[in-house]
Parts: sequence; structure tokens; C-alpha cells
Amino acid sequence: MKRPQRIACGNSPVATPTVPIPAFAVGQEVPPDQGMRRWHEWAPFSYPFNLTQQPAASLPCGMTTDGLPIGVQLVADQYADTSLLNACQSLEGQLTSQWPTLL
Repeated sequence: MKRPQRIACGNSPVATPTVPIPAFAVGQEVPPDQGMRRWHEWAPFSYPFNLTQQPAASLPCGMTTDGLPIGVQLVADQYADTSLLNACQSLEGQLTSQWPTLL
């Protein structure tokens, strides 16, 4: 089995979408009518960083036109957890999304 390669982030975290599709109903492993069978088919940006032991964090960054949440994922070099959390804090302060009121 081939070892996954790390993404070299350097001094700045790399940004990716959290997932490439809008949110779907709770309780389903895959979105309906998409031809997918397992979760890893709709989550290609998240699990590779677990395999390479790189810290990653997802932040809400907006909403679709249907009102579903959109996330951005930041990834840092291995052992750069503090750097990643600082970047997340900075980005979170700059995101100006409209969030629905929760009851």
C-alpha cells in the first residue's frame, strides 16, 4: 500500500472546501440520487489529512441559495496546530456570513 503524500503548507495554511456538495438530510450516509455508495465519495477533502497526520479545521463561511451551510477547511503542516488555530481565529473574524436564527 502506498503512503499518502503530505501537502506542504509552509508558513500559511492551505484552504479547501470542506466538502464539494451541499449538505443533505441527516441520517443518510450519502446524498440521494447522486450514485454514491459510501461517505468517502462525497468527502474527498477531509479524510486524507487524517492519513497524513496534518491538522485541519473546518469553518462555516456562508450559505447556499437554498440556505444550506458551506464550509471552508484550513490545513497546516504536521505539528503546526497552533499556527492552524491562529489562522482559523483570524479567518473567522473576517467572515461576514448571514446565519439563521436558531430556536
